[in-house]
Amino acid sequence: ALSYRGRTWQRVHAYPKAVEDFRKVIAFDAERDDDRYRLAECLIETSAPNEAAEQLELLRARRPQDSAVLSRLAFAWYQIGRAGDSIRLLDEVIEREPGNAMALAAHAQIDFQEGRIEDAEKYARRAIDINPYDRQAHFTLYQSLASQPMREAEAKQQHAKLKELETRLTRLIDITNRYMPQRPRDPDLQYELATLLLALGQRELAFTWFESALNVDPSHAPTHRYLAEYYLSQGDEEKAALHRRQAQTAKNGT
Repeated sequence: ALSYRGRTWQRVHAYPKAVEDFRKVIAFDAERDDDRYRLAECLIETSAPNEAAEQLELLRARRPQDSAVLSRLAFAWYQIGRAGDSIRLLDEVIEREPGNAMALAAHAQIDFQEGRIEDAEKYARRAIDINPYDRQAHFTLYQSLASQPMREAEAKQQHAKLKELETRLTRLIDITNRYMPQRPRDPDLQYELATLLLALGQRELAFTWFESALNVDPSHAPTHRYLAEYYLSQGDEEKAALHRRQAQTAKNGT
């Protein structure tokens, strides 16, 4: 239960609460590597890089080829002043896995902070190509463009993309933190949460909430309409037609 709650806190950026839960989990069972990794992620977000590095070093000893562990460790190292070691470790990860979005985004962020603006832009673009919903990569790309002469128009366009992404993330956090505890069986709220998650690339979790909305209200017309359009866009005409019929039935009140 603590692990699940910690993941929920982490998902909505309530990092101090997540840290508290994950610490309890690994104190009870030191072999819970996934929870140790999540603890380290949250420690980085709460400006505790030394402790994060300690946790990640333990994981690295057990999982020396785990790219996620190595990428997070590299960023923790950077935060405690080991910039050279950090970049070397990220270069190793990217050489082995050129499509590792996490390592690319971390490389971009460090490059920008170290004044390597063109490198930061290059790595940020590569990260976004792989994961279009990475807020940090979008922010680093915006910073990189804004720091270069004659790139104002591109920076403005990138800033608009960043703000759109941040608006969705903020609304997602508000729903999860503020409104869902008050209205846990509100299908309209569950539907909105699902659409936000889908827009942010979280398809599996989004469909969990679509299903939840329909479990609460099987005739929930907005969910059926949205799913009809979604399945049509995916070329699944059978499912699209099913949800169109259900949306129409709900509209007619029969």
